[in-house]
Amino acid sequence: MADIYEAAHILFAANKADPSRYAQAKAEAEAEAHKAMTAADARISETRIAAKEHVVRAAAEAAIAIVARLTGETVTAGDAARAVEEA
Repeated sequence: MADIYEAAHILFAANKADPSRYAQAKAEAEAEAHKAMTAADARISETRIAAKEHVVRAAAEAAIAIVARLTGETVTAGDAARAVEEA
């Protein structure tokens, strides 16, 4: 988030009366903002992948318990994980 604020400060610090400096500052600010957004997107993607793994693991554990309770049979963790993935 600090990178986005830094980019905004670069842009606002440029004097609009000097078009070439303003254009340069704008380009720098846009590049900083793009870099910050790319990093944020990467963190979001990593978090989403980790969250999905946790949900699948929890669902597989629940499936094992449900099958055991309803049928008395034991389901392996691998079978449960595959069933959850296929669902």
